[in-house]
Amino acid sequence: MTHGPAAAAGRSRVMITLGREPPGSRARFELLWVGKGIPGKEFRRESGRERNSGVKVLVFAGSMRAASLNKRLAKVAAGALARAGAEVDLADFREFEVPLYDGDLETASGVPAGAQALASRLQRAGSLCLVTPEYNHSIPGTVKNAIDWLSRIRPSPLANVPALVMSASPGLAGGSRAAWAVKVPLELLGMLVYPGIFTLAQANQRFGPDGGLKDDDLAERLEKLCEDFVRYATALDPIRAARPA
Repeated sequence: MTHGPAAAAGRSRVMITLGREPPGSRARFELLWVGKGIPGKEFRRESGRERNSGVKVLVFAGSMRAASLNKRLAKVAAGALARAGAEVDLADFREFEVPLYDGDLETASGVPAGAQALASRLQRAGSLCLVTPEYNHSIPGTVKNAIDWLSRIRPSPLANVPALVMSASPGLAGGSRAAWAVKVPLELLGMLVYPGIFTLAQANQRFGPDGGLKDDDLAERLEKLCEDFVRYATALDPIRAARPA
């Protein structure tokens, strides 16, 4: 598990890698949680050496909006993945901003810096948890555009990379149509997409003041899915190791 020093009775600790770390930085958020996997209220920055399963996951929500429900779900998922033994790199989609895909622009200037940065972070992690919003029964254009730019990089940063898909929506479908839709290009480009998904319906009502899921059953389902994904990614180690350098 990616735990810090022994916690007080009834509490556990998890270290989550921050996005935008300065070179050589070992800064982490140490997230203390209580009970059934629901994040507690205490956050503080610490540094230290993490112990983990060997799986590292890049986690981000495909939304630019600061108050995005999908960003909130991504943070909860990051904690669940870390508790399952993964080292987590929690990123913000704005770190990977790119122009609309344009073949002429690519010919003139190459792949933009945002796509290169996303490819680099994904290659360093080796696994992905993508939390996609749902726009008009499908994935946002920004998410598809980022995938299109990644598809232009050689060797492919997506090939043989285990991926977990989630979505949150105020609607009753919970973003399920977007979650299924985004699997199509990811699988076509060689990602090893985990069969299970997590969708959060009525997401505007699901988060508590501490940022965790209020419903214990939903929280336990998310924890179980993340545990299963870490085992899946671990089992795929030989395939991940065979990715082109």
